[in-house]
Amino acid sequence: MPWIESHTVLLRHRKLREFARELRLAPVYAMGHLHSLWHVALEQQEDGDLSSWSDELIAESAAFSGDAPQFVRLLQKHRWLDAKILHDWLDYAGQYLRRKYAKDNRRRLVEIWLKHGRKYGAAVEPTESQPTPNTTNQPTNQPLPTNPPAGEGSAEDGLKCDGGFVASGAVPTDEDLLRFVQSHSRIPTWGSRTKMLEGMRKLVLNFGWNEATKLIDEVCVDQSVKDPIAVALTRLESGRAKPKPKHTKSTDWEKKNYCPG
Repeated sequence: MPWIESHTVLLRHRKLREFARELRLAPVYAMGHLHSLWHVALEQQEDGDLSSWSDELIAESAAFSGDAPQFVRLLQKHRWLDAKILHDWLDYAGQYLRRKYAKDNRRRLVEIWLKHGRKYGAAVEPTESQPTPNTTNQPTNQPLPTNPPAGEGSAEDGLKCDGGFVASGAVPTDEDLLRFVQSHSRIPTWGSRTKMLEGMRKLVLNFGWNEATKLIDEVCVDQSVKDPIAVALTRLESGRAKPKPKHTKSTDWEKKNYCPG
C-alpha cells in the first residue's frame, strides 16, 4: 500500500496558513486538498513530476472544485509546486520509493532523483545498502536510536569519535543531525529537510555538537526567530560566532549520544 510521510506540524505551518488564506479556506481544508493531491500523485505519478498534467487535472486530483488555474498558481506561489514538480517530494515519498525499488530497480530511483535535482546514492541520500523502516503504513515521527551505528566513521559514513574527541574533518550523518534537531523543539522540521540538514552540518562541523547546541539556544532566546539554523549560520558567516578549535573535547553528553561505543 503506497504511503507518504505526513508531519504533525503541517496544520500549524505558516506556509499552509498563507496558502489557505488566499484560497479563503480553513487551514484544515487546505491541508486536505494537499494530501489528496499527494495521494493521487503517488498512485499515478510517483516521481512527483506533474508537468504532463493540466491545471484541471491537478485541481481535480486535489479534490478542489474552484478555479483550477488559480489553485495551481497558489500552489506554485507558496512552493507546494516547483513549476509542476511537487516541492520536496523525495522528503515525503522517498522512503516508500526506496522500499519499492531499491532491490530490483535501482535505475528507476536514479531517474526519479534526477527529476528533483538530486543524485541517488549521494552522501546525503540513504542507499539501498542501508535499511529502510520496517513499516507497512504511513510512518510517524518515532524517536531515533540513542546511538548512531557502530563503526570507525569517515567523511562518508558519519561522525568520527576517537578517545572522546570529535574529529573536525568528519561529516555527521543525517541520522546524527536529525537526532540533534529533535532535541531542540524550536528548530523547525518543516520545509526543506535537505536545507535544514546542510545548515546543521555546517554548524556542527564549525562548532562541535556542544557549542552548536549553545549557539542554537542563544538564538532561540528571541521568540520572534522563525528559523534558528539560518540565524546561527548568519552569525557564523559574519564572524560574530567563533568556530571551534581543530579538536574539541567532547562532553559526557556528546559521547553518550553521538560517539559509538
